[in-house]
Amino acid sequence: MNVKERIKKEIEIQKNIEGEKCQDKILLEFLNAVTMQSQWDSFVNVKFHPYGKLSYECHRFYYPTKELLKLMKQ
Repeated sequence: MNVKERIKKEIEIQKNIEGEKCQDKILLEFLNAVTMQSQWDSFVNVKFHPYGKLSYECHRFYYPTKELLKLMKQ
């Protein structure tokens, strides 16, 4: 599985848990536009939300930075 497909699945999990507030449309649109991982890393914040008892059992939740929101509104 490539990185973009993994991120899309993680965004779907986030959308199911958080609902509409996760800004999935902006994130998916930006994901389709980027060509390098460093671009994604620069404009997206990642938070880890545990779901199990073990420390490594967690979901990655993605949030756009203020700069990305400004770019997407133009």
